[in-house]
Amino acid sequence: MGGGSSKDAVIDALGELIAAANVIPYASAKDEPSAASSASVWSKLFERALSLDDLYELVQPDDVRRIMRQTPENFRSLLHKLVERVTLSAIRGCNTTEMATGAINGIRFLTRIMPLVFEDQEWREYMWKVGREPPTTFPTSPATGITLAGILVEALTDLCFSPGFTIATTLTVAELDSREFIWETGIGMEAAKPSAHLDGNREEVLRLLITLCMSSALYQPPGHISNPWLATLTSGKVRHTLPLICSCLNVVCSYDPVGYGIPYNFLLVSDKRAPLVVMAAQLLILCLDYPGDQQVASAESEFGNEVPRTPTSPHLPAASLGNSWATSLSRLHRLEDFTFVLRGLSRLLQNTLRSTYLPGSQVKIDFQQEVLVILWKMCDLNKHFLHHLLKSSDVLELVVPILSFCLEARNDQSPRVGLVHICAFLLLLFSGERNFGVRLNKAWTGHAFADIPAFVGSYADLMILTFHRTITMGHERLSSLQDCFLTILANVSPYFKSITLVSSAKLLHLFEFYSTPRFLLARPNNHNLLVFLIEIFNNVIQYQFDGNANMIYTIICKRAAFDHLSSLTLDKCQASIAAKSASATPVAYETEAFEATQEWFDEWKSHLQLQTINRMLQILGPQVEKICVDRGVTDEAEILDFLRHGTLVGLLPVPHPILIRKYQPNAGTASWLTTYIHGLLYLRLANVWSGVAVVLFQAAAAKAASSSSRPPSSNAATPDGE
Repeated sequence: MGGGSSKDAVIDALGELIAAANVIPYASAKDEPSAASSASVWSKLFERALSLDDLYELVQPDDVRRIMRQTPENFRSLLHKLVERVTLSAIRGCNTTEMATGAINGIRFLTRIMPLVFEDQEWREYMWKVGREPPTTFPTSPATGITLAGILVEALTDLCFSPGFTIATTLTVAELDSREFIWETGIGMEAAKPSAHLDGNREEVLRLLITLCMSSALYQPPGHISNPWLATLTSGKVRHTLPLICSCLNVVCSYDPVGYGIPYNFLLVSDKRAPLVVMAAQLLILCLDYPGDQQVASAESEFGNEVPRTPTSPHLPAASLGNSWATSLSRLHRLEDFTFVLRGLSRLLQNTLRSTYLPGSQVKIDFQQEVLVILWKMCDLNKHFLHHLLKSSDVLELVVPILSFCLEARNDQSPRVGLVHICAFLLLLFSGERNFGVRLNKAWTGHAFADIPAFVGSYADLMILTFHRTITMGHERLSSLQDCFLTILANVSPYFKSITLVSSAKLLHLFEFYSTPRFLLARPNNHNLLVFLIEIFNNVIQYQFDGNANMIYTIICKRAAFDHLSSLTLDKCQASIAAKSASATPVAYETEAFEATQEWFDEWKSHLQLQTINRMLQILGPQVEKICVDRGVTDEAEILDFLRHGTLVGLLPVPHPILIRKYQPNAGTASWLTTYIHGLLYLRLANVWSGVAVVLFQAAAAKAASSSSRPPSSNAATPDGE
């Protein structure tokens, strides 16, 4: 039958379900009068293949809501029938076209209507109602604790390893061991069987799992973390959990969007693997981020009962209420597994940096944010992987795309602002280890970034220039990351070997701005940024004086800025601000200035560690001036040569201990990451929740960050210019 007939059949079935006079039972005995009519309705939904786009066109949100309100019995029957069809397909297999079509239609119908089910709390509770006796025809034995939602989750994980549907085998469901049918070669699978023709079915199953788990979060107010769907999926009690985790991770890490590198090959042959890779990455980050039910035990579930549980199979051991996905990732330990994951994620992140002589000749992925979250979770959950990453030179292959993303997204609105945050958090995590700082001294030989001045230097220079551009020319919503960027530089600064003049000038430009009265008195904690910069300079002078003549020279050239800071008082700050305000139009951030007190000013100024810098200036400053006068030197190269052969051994204060500020897991970062993931997936799959009333995200007028929190570009006329 043609596509038009299939659509007409669905329209007719929906009309019968909406009609208040018709009660369509979930199942009827053959001799009952309603048997023929109910069978006719269900056959119209399952017998003819329908695309997901067709269902979004035919099944309108208002129609579904009308069935829920006007004929709740019919909607209850519809839910049961859809779950039954998916479950039957999981139990019996999908070796026939009829069973495969029924399974796909059932999955797609559920993907369409479940977001609308979550709008109504009564229907949400119905899916998790415990102790309800299923109809005798339901393909799962009645048992206490059986829930419609639990049955559906377990059926979907079973369908991920269904012979002929998602895995290529002639074995029956009862005979197969899913550990032998992981979708792709990699962790837990040495040589996967070719099964690319089944990727479309896998994609459909993963999309529904994401829809169910995400919808539960989207229809809850912010801060409500209990999610029975994710709790069930990550509990370890559903079958095939470990093979599904390995399958998703292997699919992502083995994906090569470029392939053999043939120019414009994506215009000739469509990439059918890409949609599955995206779905696998999204399910991974969603499940890995769930905290586990230990952290939500006080509420236990959003309905006040025990955390919903799925029926456990006799051969499955009792699992804890933790997150089995996160636990499985944390237990990876084989070197070949770490190498596989690291190279796969690095290949995907570097994809956007690939350049050829033929513009647009190679496909570029658009799910870098999901890949970054996977990398974050791998590093956060598995410390052995983090150690392997940082002792490998491959870490620099990750640093380059991460810095590139910071530059590209610095002026974008949400959610790209979140991309800069996740990049900053990753670099902060890396910077806590000495190996990372040492690795940054490797010479940078790559192509120049856009908006970054050309230079010949190291990866450390690249990082400094990127952070400077992001701070001075980034979106105001990124102002909260300034201390994070400077913390990263402070962590790695004891290992700087040879910073270029360009990078040194950028750091001194930030110092000049951060030491201006207007900035220091704008907010009570602004002086902390100055503390970080002074710490960077001290680390270089005390621990890496040899080889850093460029930075020493730049500091000497900016001696006036350090003298100004040393002699700065609260009265001078207030007088300077008053003078500037009288000669210029007041700016927005002046009205936000807090009431600075002498006690507050003396407190933070007494903690500025300027002794080392001032001592270096007292020794080298006069020497440089004398050389310039006596020899008539005007070329900075001669001054740099003098500084390279100079020494301060025995002349500086006792070296301070190296202070490394390591990332510490905290509730704030975890909450931000969860919100970021939900926002990212919501935008990626916006059509799934089109036309529904989402609760988690609310429109709000965000107060713009003060201009005082962001320095001007180094091209500005004055450090505190507008």
